[in-house]
Amino acid sequence: MGCEIRQARIACEHGQTTACIRRAALHRRVSESWLRSVAWCESRLDPFATNGQYAGLFQFGPVLWNALRYRRYSRFSAKWSSLAAAYAFSRGMSGQWACA
Repeated sequence: MGCEIRQARIACEHGQTTACIRRAALHRRVSESWLRSVAWCESRLDPFATNGQYAGLFQFGPVLWNALRYRRYSRFSAKWSSLAAAYAFSRGMSGQWACA
């Protein structure tokens, strides 16, 4: 698994959005397909998507984003929003997304 995470991390840092989702899923041990389907539903895999106060790949609102440990990073980063979503999913917060 370490090699898979490393490969996904490198691809993510080169701008591959789905690799960021994969890395986060592996890191937090949540379903990659679940994360990907939520990101598709929320933003069509666009890290720069907005809808009112919601932003990024997983359409984080400011309240949820500021409650998570990744709040110091941009909601528009595929890397950080994927890690934040995977963290939230691993903590039982998937109900924050209508698409989940």
